Amino acid sequence: MVVACGPSRPRRRADAAFLLAAQLAAAWCCNCLTPLWQVAAILGAAAQDTSLITTPVAAASPQPLFQLRRHRLRRAALAAAAVASSGLLGVLLFATARPFSASPPPPLGPAVAEGRYFALPGTPRCPYVAGTRVHAGVAVSALGGETVAERLRRKRSRLGGGTAVAAKDGRAVEDEVRAELAAAVDAVAGKVAAQLAVDVPDAEDRDRQRLACYLAIHGANAMANLTDQVWLYRVDHTAYVGATVPNVRPGPSRIPGCRRRYKLAYQILVHGDSKLAANLKQLLDELDDGTAVFLVHVDKRHAKLRAAVDDVVRRRDARMQKQRAEVRRLVLTSAVGYPADDENASEKLVLQENGGSGGGTPGYDDGETGDNDDVPGNVFLSQTPLRGQWGHVSLVRIQLSGYWELLDLADWDHVINLSVFDYPLRRSAEIQRLLGLPANRGKSWIDTWEPQDELVERLSRPRLSHQQHGVFGQRQMASPQSCGALASPLPRWRVVKHHQWMTLARDFVEFLRHDDQAATAFAHFEWGWIVDESFIGTVAVNSGQFADRLGPGGARRFVHFSDDNAAHAAFVDDSWVCLIGEDDAGGDDNTTGAPSDDPRYMFVRKVDGRSDGGARWV
Repeated sequence: MVVACGPSRPRRRADAAFLLAAQLAAAWCCNCLTPLWQVAAILGAAAQDTSLITTPVAAASPQPLFQLRRHRLRRAALAAAAVASSGLLGVLLFATARPFSASPPPPLGPAVAEGRYFALPGTPRCPYVAGTRVHAGVAVSALGGETVAERLRRKRSRLGGGTAVAAKDGRAVEDEVRAELAAAVDAVAGKVAAQLAVDVPDAEDRDRQRLACYLAIHGANAMANLTDQVWLYRVDHTAYVGATVPNVRPGPSRIPGCRRRYKLAYQILVHGDSKLAANLKQLLDELDDGTAVFLVHVDKRHAKLRAAVDDVVRRRDARMQKQRAEVRRLVLTSAVGYPADDENASEKLVLQENGGSGGGTPGYDDGETGDNDDVPGNVFLSQTPLRGQWGHVSLVRIQLSGYWELLDLADWDHVINLSVFDYPLRRSAEIQRLLGLPANRGKSWIDTWEPQDELVERLSRPRLSHQQHGVFGQRQMASPQSCGALASPLPRWRVVKHHQWMTLARDFVEFLRHDDQAATAFAHFEWGWIVDESFIGTVAVNSGQFADRLGPGGARRFVHFSDDNAAHAAFVDDSWVCLIGEDDAGGDDNTTGAPSDDPRYMFVRKVDGRSDGGARWV
């Protein structure tokens, strides 16, 4: 038998074929990201395959054992060489088989990266949607049926370069998609506004434009038809609410000097003829003992009434300044020794202080006994009057704007909203004591109850105000039938009904001012009917930190309706004295167990001080 000293030519060709096959197999496995142990298993099996071993004498007789081992060792070495040499080939195949580079993709914001939300810019038609966040996982027809997240990923997949370049390009991609969405929202809003002009030609143009923008970011409605699910997640409270509600941005106090601190704040809403200024004066005389701050809002349409109210406030300020000057004169005359009947005692003391012997600051007012005529009192007219309409969201705008103006004016613990037809059953100091009881601190009082079927229809079908401004409370609302029903962007929220009149804790008012979820509820309720009797209470019961801080017993004011279907409360007179007293004495017990220590009512509504007998019976 002839034993060859080296591999024959056919064997070398077989080895070369084996090496090429092994390289291709390894490169293919690398391209498919197969673990290396699988590559080794494939090549090991090939190395064990003796049918590939061909020698000139192999067909005639079996090979010696040492020759088989030598061939297997050579094939194993070839396999190892294939694994090593296929690395470069595998990388090349991997790079050419993918349409994007191996560099890290540009980063997205955390919410967008998880496919959740994406912020929209403002548009020429809808500037107040700036900062609105939409669901990035909802398909958008303007994107060809893609979701925002899918569009971002597809555009990002075409980018290359290093990490810094990729990050910069990633932001450019987001801006590009943001521009696409802005154009789509603006176009849809324009189309909807044109249709609304046909459907409800008598509606106010501002209402039509704002509803068109809301329908566009809402997405899933019959007029916009931009998405098949509600697209809106959250609006930006400053941009969206601030477009129609003043004072959403915190500002400085109008009161000069040190910031004032009160226990109570009152918001008084006035509309109608100028004779109602007498009701306001009567209400202030009963409540104002100097320990609370008052903000009076006069409807923007009633110029004569505003002038009359302004006269009431100025006369009160002048009277209070005169009283402060008298108190200061008496204090100075007793301390310095001037005669008590010396009307020029204050001026003499100022001259003495200017000479350096008084040790004080001329003109300084401590807020209690000063003679500085520029120091305002505690009753203020709202600087941002709005026009109200019964049943329209404008009443909510007035209420929120006043609350937020009071936040800027001074510090306080609770705010109570009133009309000139409310009348106190207790003095302001007693109301402060009741609200300051340990069981009542930090609570809000809203008279809420579960809605009827009518409330669902009130909130689901948009309504707009008419261009013609009639008497307050007698204007009709226009409802575009082609819009259909609107699904809420807050589907898990429970809607409640309540009266417009309430007592709120300061931190809840601040929450209404700054929270985007409350702003989103406002954006939806904005198109409902009589939402001043559902919006604030609905926010309270669905906000965890305030839901368990609603005081028992409702709004703590006696209100009478002539029947269950009455739209407005009835006026009460002295014939109701016994009933009010019985209900009040049987009110909720407080921590001491005595009903009179925390009575049920603090106000009665409605009382007309101009009627015969006025409010003397109260």
